[in-house]
Amino acid sequence: METQAYKSSDGRIQRVLDLIHQALDRDFSVSELARHVGLSDSYFHRLFRGEMRVSPAKYSRDLKLREAERLIKTTALPIKDIVSAVGVTDRSHFNRKFKQIYGLSPSLYRACKQQPNRRIARAFHRSNRIVESAGARPPHGTAL
Repeated sequence: METQAYKSSDGRIQRVLDLIHQALDRDFSVSELARHVGLSDSYFHRLFRGEMRVSPAKYSRDLKLREAERLIKTTALPIKDIVSAVGVTDRSHFNRKFKQIYGLSPSLYRACKQQPNRRIARAFHRSNRIVESAGARPPHGTAL
């Protein structure tokens, strides 16, 4: 993961971001993250949201999706292994969320990115138009 992609001007938030990025396969509660930096749950949540513009849970979910997308594009790992590596326990929920964000199922996305052909490219562009018309965007500005 790129370190510049998750910089914070607040040292406490930066420590939490480092923890989330280093333990991507874990789901942290707000309480655990707040305890990690010695803050109350409510103050930590407000501080994180103010700094990152999303809740800690959404940040973590989006990060997992971005990392899964990167692994799908750049490795030959089976999708089930990628899902497990990023700490997602419900593969069907992951597949739905991935398709909602990126416009294609993980396996079709991989096929389109690694071996584009006319048929897959048409499906990708058709799906992409549907996603764009619905106003959906990849998390944190990730390009398709």
